[in-house]
Amino acid sequence: TGRSSSGSVLTLDLNYVPTQNLRISSEFGVSTSNSTVDPVFDPTGTDFGGFIEGDYRKKDFSLRAKAFSYGPNFYSPGAYNLIDKRGVELNSNWKVGNVNLSGGLTKYDSNLDNYFEGGRASVLDYQLYASGAIDKNSTIRAGMRSQGASNSLYYDRDTTFDITINRRLSDKANLVMNYAKNI
Repeated sequence: TGRSSSGSVLTLDLNYVPTQNLRISSEFGVSTSNSTVDPVFDPTGTDFGGFIEGDYRKKDFSLRAKAFSYGPNFYSPGAYNLIDKRGVELNSNWKVGNVNLSGGLTKYDSNLDNYFEGGRASVLDYQLYASGAIDKNSTIRAGMRSQGASNSLYYDRDTTFDITINRRLSDKANLVMNYAKNI
């Protein structure tokens, strides 16, 4: 699989750990790229990107929050980054007794209007899962994940509900059953 653009990225990262439970990270980057196809479909030129992120962890709880901004021509080696992204990301994990709850949300605005009519698009992805032990040999994980984008003319959302049960049969074998329903 070949890429139709080439380029370079220079980044500057800063990590700060003010307490044992808190880590703050940031990155600023500048990229240059050249595309052999129409630049609407591949990054070309110079652009900027970056993020700031906080990661708070305790024994049974963690929370990560991130704000980011990447221009439409920000070149990302090894990945197709056809759209600009300006938004936030939140992820959390919380252990309550024998149950582990995890969830996340990513919200950003982007220039998807280059591909779909109707103006700038809003992207909202989220997930929520619960997992835990059924007994000493079995675990269960259940939840949902939803991804979608919309603007004044376009709306699309893809939501998947799934459940996975893992049963240990012996020290050398286990059986996993997964059911997923997509709407």
